[in-house]
Amino acid sequence: MRISIEKNLMVPMRDGVRLATDVYRPDELGPFPTLLTRLPYNKDGQFGYFDVLRAVQAGYVVVIQDTRGRWASDGEFNPFFDEARDGADAIAWAAAQPWSTGAVGMIGGSYYGATQWTAATQAPEALRAIAPFVTTDQYYDGWAYQGGAFQLGFNLHWTLMALASAEVTRRMAAGTAGPADFAALVAALDDNDATFRRLPLLGLPELAGLAPYYDDWLRHPSYDDYWRATAPRESCGQITVPALNVGGWYDLFLKGTLANYTGMRAPAPRERPSRRRLRRQAPPRHRLPRPQAHSVPACSRATGVTLAMVRLAAAGSLRQAITRSRRPGVIARRRRVGDRAEVMPMAFSRQWVVDTLRHLGYQEAADEASRVLPEEVEREELERFGDQHGITRGELMNRLGGSP
Repeated sequence: MRISIEKNLMVPMRDGVRLATDVYRPDELGPFPTLLTRLPYNKDGQFGYFDVLRAVQAGYVVVIQDTRGRWASDGEFNPFFDEARDGADAIAWAAAQPWSTGAVGMIGGSYYGATQWTAATQAPEALRAIAPFVTTDQYYDGWAYQGGAFQLGFNLHWTLMALASAEVTRRMAAGTAGPADFAALVAALDDNDATFRRLPLLGLPELAGLAPYYDDWLRHPSYDDYWRATAPRESCGQITVPALNVGGWYDLFLKGTLANYTGMRAPAPRERPSRRRLRRQAPPRHRLPRPQAHSVPACSRATGVTLAMVRLAAAGSLRQAITRSRRPGVIARRRRVGDRAEVMPMAFSRQWVVDTLRHLGYQEAADEASRVLPEEVEREELERFGDQHGITRGELMNRLGGSP
């Protein structure tokens, strides 16, 4: 497949600030469903939570955007505070492009996950699903603070390494900063122990003018209106989009990942009946993979699960997939085994089969499957199809999730 890539499209937000955006799409007639991710860590860098090219090959447009005030985007960066409005504007822009079907999903982990939850609080009409990995439900407890104590190690290292250093690089490119400014940050990072022991915590010279929000975090040591303003947990009643939550037992945001799931499952006290019905029909998916720290090492597997969930949500069949199977695209039915009834994987969605065949490298078989297989493929029919193409039943069923 030929892939068309457009770099540094400057997308206007509602206040006129323009955000740098890259678009990866199939170089063929569309339109296509669209996947959006927004990040502060440079859209031109390595995208570790999702396989972009695999998504494009599966028939999606992937849009990657630098958040406000980061890297090639205009404006000033203030973590979390502009992500709700900017996210909603980015979704509306993507949905309105000629290459888009108008259906948009969001993807990514950590801060990329925060940009999903905050955008979802605006209930964008075009947003069909989100897939936030290793992220949290608010940015006070578990992010900036832990049990009321300022997370100095996490906050200072994150700000110096990932936020302030990028801002210096940005200013150096614009001619408003020099090598000495960058060297000061590097020295502070190289001697973490000494930097951590400095008092007072407020007013670190290395962060002066680069990360004013760091002092803002220190000035708000309790969960007050400053933190509530950006917390997705405060807007659960406004979020009705299906969500695939992925966390890890050893991830620093595990508590927040679980809170996002339980918060969306709990009925809001005064929500409209239509909203309550929607939430019951399309409940968020919850997934906890193998024990891990703050990462998604199985990027390929995460990509496949995310694509399946987004596809089903866009098609309006998410509830069916969730209630009938533990895996999207796998249809489980009751079956008599001896003197008892068991629920077993007995059929698969055609698109799930096609995506699996492509992932296994059987491109010709995938193309034929998309043409000849019915929308819902019975297990026996799929096994015959695999036999015809020299695909072992064990290989195919294990990848599809069809093993008993």
